[in-house]
Amino acid sequence: AGTMDYDGDALKYSWNFGKGIPASTQPNPKITFAKAGEYDVVLTVTDVAGNKTIQPIKVKVGNAEPKVNIAVKSNKTFFFDDQKIDYEVSVADKEDGTTAKGIDAADVVVNINYLEGYDKTMIEQGHKENMNFAAGKRLIDLSDCKACHSVDKKSIGPAYIDIAKKYRRGQTAINQLAEKVIKGGGGVWGEQAMAAHPQVSLPDARDMVDYILSLNDKKKASQPIKAAYETAAHKGKKDGAYIIQATYTDKGGKVIGPLTNSESVALRSSKVKANTFDDSKATSKFNVEALGGEVVIATEDGAFFGFKNIDMTGVKGLTIGAFSQKGQSVGGKVEVRTGSPTGALLAETEVSESNMTPLNLSVNTKGQQNLYFVFKNPKAEGKPLFGVSTIDFLNK
Repeated sequence: AGTMDYDGDALKYSWNFGKGIPASTQPNPKITFAKAGEYDVVLTVTDVAGNKTIQPIKVKVGNAEPKVNIAVKSNKTFFFDDQKIDYEVSVADKEDGTTAKGIDAADVVVNINYLEGYDKTMIEQGHKENMNFAAGKRLIDLSDCKACHSVDKKSIGPAYIDIAKKYRRGQTAINQLAEKVIKGGGGVWGEQAMAAHPQVSLPDARDMVDYILSLNDKKKASQPIKAAYETAAHKGKKDGAYIIQATYTDKGGKVIGPLTNSESVALRSSKVKANTFDDSKATSKFNVEALGGEVVIATEDGAFFGFKNIDMTGVKGLTIGAFSQKGQSVGGKVEVRTGSPTGALLAETEVSESNMTPLNLSVNTKGQQNLYFVFKNPKAEGKPLFGVSTIDFLNK
């Protein structure tokens, strides 16, 4: 699925699943691997001119991937000032068990960080770092490292926390120390030399070192798997989001090594900029410095913008940053509807021809909704109606 040819040629497919497994020429075959192990699966796609593209993938059989879930019992879209985030992380793994029975809560890495601006690229980067952190922790647990090291006390070798304090976490240090884990050596922490670990791959060694160097990073300190988290980190900062990330690395199967899985939930500021809408019609964006940036202008009667999958749990009202300037816009009415621009009416209010005052509306609904803000004025006669800068979701 997803294979295409820019010339529109008919394509031929050739699958190689490894020794002893019949090949296939189907586009999307279904194969059952009977024995545990790592299989190098290769797909070759050929067009009518004989041009080929090869795509390999490694399939690991014999260890089910763990499943991580984050349940937020409070609002699932927003965080609110002075209201805690009530969450619980659960993990289920076919071989290891669950967090209710079999999986130690200390093996689940939970991080909660506040990010200004709600940048999805930064979220994904943090997601990857947490997976490396959890994988490194498990790889150390499964190795012989504990015979010479502990987290916070000197043993035969230095404590991990002392190593983290000595080396600044970065790619150079991670690469250097990973090489030392594999090759062994001494002279830095005393006369006792560290044994070589040639059986450890370089990627695994890097994850192990990354975990050790992360121990001095307070942001990496794991949160409990169940708690009511105090929302204070956002105060005095720009609008953004709290990111809850939970990661678990299993103990591995008899043939296949540990597998890592992660889940993340983003709870953004309850003051939403109108220009971040998911859907719109007959609107334009215009920068107004006095209103703090870009606003959404309705250019005709029936114009709208909307946000998808907004959790209205605990939301009791809205403050709409609507403005209209006489001579440039004609005002009108803003309707708040659910489901679609013509869906059920939640609330409405008039916007005068000259308005710079935020408008307050009461709403009574709950659960996830697609919310639409509809601009109405049948007498607009081709003139702009009014603009909206922000929507503030209120829990009081």
